[in-house]
Amino acid sequence: MTTTHARASIEPVKSREIWGQWAFTVPFAGRVLALQGMHPTVSAALEQHSTMFEQPWERARDTLDYGLELLFGDAPATARRIRELHRPIRGVDAAGRRYHAWDREAWSWVHFSTFEATRFAARALGLPLSRADEVRLYEEWKAAGRLYGVQARDTPGLLAELDASLAETVQRRLEPTPTSTRLLEMVSHQLPPPPWLPIPGPLWRLGRRPAGELAWTV
Repeated sequence: MTTTHARASIEPVKSREIWGQWAFTVPFAGRVLALQGMHPTVSAALEQHSTMFEQPWERARDTLDYGLELLFGDAPATARRIRELHRPIRGVDAAGRRYHAWDREAWSWVHFSTFEATRFAARALGLPLSRADEVRLYEEWKAAGRLYGVQARDTPGLLAELDASLAETVQRRLEPTPTSTRLLEMVSHQLPPPPWLPIPGPLWRLGRRPAGELAWTV
């Protein structure tokens, strides 16, 4: 067995442990929306192609479903489906630059910012993640990335190298975009009631403000 094949066969034990808890979604969602919504390319794709603003709850559910399928279902088949779903996503960003969802920088940023949001959520939930746990989690993430096309040359080999890359991207690449501002405004003030909960409109509007303030804090 080659080293590459051995690494690709790593069972996502730590990932399953974190993603298997329902409370994980709250800190995870805030972190991942901030990191991805402020990347110019990802921001443009969200604005032009996503149903995030029209159907935020359904879009969030779909995203979590794909993550759970990768971890608990047929990971290779799910990875192929995720990549194909992004094939038609292309356009021009706010600065007039053409983009495609498969652009290497944006594609890898979505993958590794999701790792960072997962790690952040684990800490927020009080899960004991030692450095060895984080290294294991990252090895699992690298294996998942290979399934849907995150290239080896865009994948930091060590966790310390990933941490440095994340910090540099936050510092040099992320920026407040109209999309990130709109996302924050929606979550904090305009979030509609979940369609699967029978909450009367007036009651939801009454509780939306304190809930929005909590979401803002998260």
